[in-house]
Amino acid sequence: MHPQLKHVVNYTPDVPKASYGWTELRWSVIFFLDFAFGILTQKDEEGKVIRKHHHNTYLGRRFKALHKKTADKIKAKNKRYNSSIEVPSIDAAHFDKEFFEYWTKNIDTPIVVKGYLNDAEITTFAERENLIKNLGDLPVKYLNKKDNKESMNKVGQNIVLEEASLKEYLTQPEYEECYLNNFYGILNDADFNDKCKGDEIDAMHTADRMITQWFISRSQKTGSTLHCAGGYNMFLNIKGQKEWFFIDPSYTPAVQPALSKYAHYVVSELFEAYEGDFFTQIRSDYPELEYIPMYKTVLEEGDMLVNPSHWWHRVKNLTDYTVGCATRYKKLEKGMVNLTYIACIMADAIKHPKRSILPQLWKIDKNEKDKNKFIDGIFSFKRKSKSA
Repeated sequence: MHPQLKHVVNYTPDVPKASYGWTELRWSVIFFLDFAFGILTQKDEEGKVIRKHHHNTYLGRRFKALHKKTADKIKAKNKRYNSSIEVPSIDAAHFDKEFFEYWTKNIDTPIVVKGYLNDAEITTFAERENLIKNLGDLPVKYLNKKDNKESMNKVGQNIVLEEASLKEYLTQPEYEECYLNNFYGILNDADFNDKCKGDEIDAMHTADRMITQWFISRSQKTGSTLHCAGGYNMFLNIKGQKEWFFIDPSYTPAVQPALSKYAHYVVSELFEAYEGDFFTQIRSDYPELEYIPMYKTVLEEGDMLVNPSHWWHRVKNLTDYTVGCATRYKKLEKGMVNLTYIACIMADAIKHPKRSILPQLWKIDKNEKDKNKFIDGIFSFKRKSKSA
């Protein structure tokens, strides 16, 4: 074992990746064509965009056929996994720039840095009473799960964001099942450096962070379905517990991906029942996933998660009060699947020169207004207040 790994707990070497061959190349081509030209955009009677594999069209049938071929390749190559793989971890005392550079260069899987924030000011600042005291009047945008349950589409269309003060959001009963997610503005950049070890995290990357995205929940009934995004994410788990599942990006064609309208992120169109055990349900409904290695971890207060670019992840809040912050850097996953995303992003920049992720990334470092515009691009529809 390499000396840099001696303090790593639960490291599992030689976990197989999916190969990229002729079948996957054909998938990349039709994935690009569908996204660039908006081919499979039909909606059902309820106004929901029909999932690609459910389209009774030539392209829909091709997606379904290529998925089966990809699944058969994986089943022939991999063993059947009876349980998830524990995400490796390292104590914060042994986490430094030298280790981080070795890990990202040679391993590049998710890893949890245990207790990284234990001595950071944010752990006290983010207590509910302190947020109300210091930032109670701050206007925040949140997702109303009840309003969006029937109308929302996984890839960002028709998602309604509402606005309230942070004090209202944290105290009033009608917000208990709402979710403040992907919000920029809880802390400005200077405060983030002071309270969240921002300068120290930047130094690991030898680059300034691109943006911070805040997540605050008041209910265990919130989280996210299986999705991924570009850029390295140093996720700060500040309050509460979160359950995370991960899938290596090389398995992307097997999880039925769909790119969001402005190419900000990718979601899986696999059906997920949010209640119950994700690992059991998803593998029961899609037996081919039994041959895909899935990683799992539960983040505790003060942990930092290193989440590489385009790793698929599904998150569930395990406590009624959770606060987390995704700290993103401009670093992309290497691989042919990522080239597919890049081609789609370039096409979308031509279609939507103002709202697409590419022009947004060019100017995101300039000021906080541009960062807010970047965050708003994640959702293709929003309203500013409950009365709107």
